[in-house]
Amino acid sequence: MSFQPSQQPAGPDSHVPDATPASSPDLPPIPRRRVVFSQGGVKGGAALLGGSMAVIPWLIMFGVGVCLIIFFATANYPWLPPTARVLPAAAISIAMLVAVVRAMARGYRRTMSALTLTLDMDPTADVNVICWPDQIETMKKLIPEDEGAFEPEIFRVWKTTRRTAMAYIDNKSARVWLVVAMTIWPILLNGLIQLAARRIIDVPSLLAIIAVMLLFPVIWSYIHPAYLRVAPGRVDIVRFGFAGTKPTVEIHTVNDRPVRLDLRRKELLIGGWHPTHPDAEPEAEDESNLSKAEKDLLQNAATNDPQAMLGTMAQRRALKVIPLWATLEQGRLERAVFRAAVSTAEPGPLPDDALIG
Repeated sequence: MSFQPSQQPAGPDSHVPDATPASSPDLPPIPRRRVVFSQGGVKGGAALLGGSMAVIPWLIMFGVGVCLIIFFATANYPWLPPTARVLPAAAISIAMLVAVVRAMARGYRRTMSALTLTLDMDPTADVNVICWPDQIETMKKLIPEDEGAFEPEIFRVWKTTRRTAMAYIDNKSARVWLVVAMTIWPILLNGLIQLAARRIIDVPSLLAIIAVMLLFPVIWSYIHPAYLRVAPGRVDIVRFGFAGTKPTVEIHTVNDRPVRLDLRRKELLIGGWHPTHPDAEPEAEDESNLSKAEKDLLQNAATNDPQAMLGTMAQRRALKVIPLWATLEQGRLERAVFRAAVSTAEPGPLPDDALIG
């Protein structure tokens, strides 16, 4: 699915490179990819708070949980004075308060600065970047003056794709697994807490079990390693089997279709989102054909997954969402994906049974 943007006047937050000189008098100028920086639109999540403010509830829950665990764990040592039991919890509470205040201040500054940024995305742009104002200059420096060739870059990730609400509607097995997970995990966690309360298992063992549960995705990524291979015009998902067996390669081109690089939610969204964009299916389905439960799911999910809920039903089904946060090199991965999206160079030969040739 390709989309050729029409030539329109550029806004203050768009970047239209100068005409690129041809490498030979007989060759036409190299086509360029137009980039627009914006907040993503009201329906696309512009009203969301900053990422720093989004972690405040997690900081509070984590701090309170740790304080309670320390306080009750020290109850097993009656010879400890009350001060020794309270001081660690007080220190953690103060540290948590400082972290919350800093997150609130940083989130407030970013949210207020975003008011100077264009609100809506541009459907005629090849690449829409949803970002904060302080990220624009960094990305503009990566826009090439030529076709933008670069060597492929490899990133180890522990999550390669993200299911959207539309995927759960279409995929029955995904819906089943979602219900099972939402049912089992609370029961399992409550059972562990009850075992600790009845002194059947001690607190350190409880913490170790919870840590393993939380780190399971990371552990699984070492059993079945996965990588993102970023090259000019494409982002490949390379998944290895158990013990490093022959990989499978899933190729996604990012220079022949509309691309959204969401630097707020740390995601790459490949596919159309506007009525002027071609649909992935011959005919877009009418949303009135959905059941009431499916309509409710779409309506409720729109607030939590704004960018993935834009577009026609066909565009939502065809949308590919690649998380950019599931790596230890977030900044480098974001920059590499941006370079791939704005590049018009042809990637070199890349193997289908290995990361690089």
